[in-house]
Amino acid sequence: MRKIVAGLMMSVDGVVEAPETWTGPYFSPEIGQAVGSLMANGDTMLLGRVTYQTFAASFAGNTSDPMAAQMNAIPKVVVSATLDQADWENSALIRHDVPQEITRLKEQPGQNINISGSATLVAWLLSQACSTSSTSCCSPSWSATASGCSAMRAPRPH
Repeated sequence: MRKIVAGLMMSVDGVVEAPETWTGPYFSPEIGQAVGSLMANGDTMLLGRVTYQTFAASFAGNTSDPMAAQMNAIPKVVVSATLDQADWENSALIRHDVPQEITRLKEQPGQNINISGSATLVAWLLSQACSTSSTSCCSPSWSATASGCSAMRAPRPH
């Protein structure tokens, strides 16, 4: 059975949301290598709605950037009860029966199923014992956002 591997950036005060706003000064070649290694061991991405929409806005249609090309090519599965469709290339949508659909996805042949970001989805998967591995990269920064670690205690993805 395939593993679900979640990779999250986390500040020292436990914040995992919006890492693009606080990881910049600390994103080193070593962190880039760790992220690249995580991606290399997977052949499918599992995403929550917010991360899916953020990534699609950043990468869809971009053919000049190698990272965008990789993100466009990889199969993506988005878990959302509010999206009607997943238009970004190579994307599929799970709207109902999430635990059963995740189990079916894990039973398919292939490499790891990676999650990048998607803290609400990761929290829900952990609560359902669906995630088999997680990797956190702790950034030496204090985010000072109001929600702190609340993203990791979130309910069912939406």
